[in-house]
Amino acid sequence: MVNHNQGDYSHPVEPVKELPLEVRSNCYAYAEYILGDLPSMATLQSTAQPAFGRVAIFNYDGVPHVAVTLSDGIGSFTVKESNFEGDWVSTRTVYYNDPSLLGFK
Repeated sequence: MVNHNQGDYSHPVEPVKELPLEVRSNCYAYAEYILGDLPSMATLQSTAQPAFGRVAIFNYDGVPHVAVTLSDGIGSFTVKESNFEGDWVSTRTVYYNDPSLLGFK
């Protein structure tokens, strides 16, 4: 599981048993399931402004991670994501000054 150093988990666990395991336990597969076709994880690059329905791109100590943006706030935004070590999907607030945030696609 990615160790998110910043952010506020308002709903850390949501029932997602209706999603296939490979979707609910993989951040990229979850983002692609929600948003449709995405560039491969290796080529996913930050090219967009933050907005609803985009992919937020992170790097946590060399571990790439993506999440789907849900809303924008003052100094922060909300994402929905899954992680490879777990059988869950979470919603959290991320701050724009999070040093792990690379950008948006």
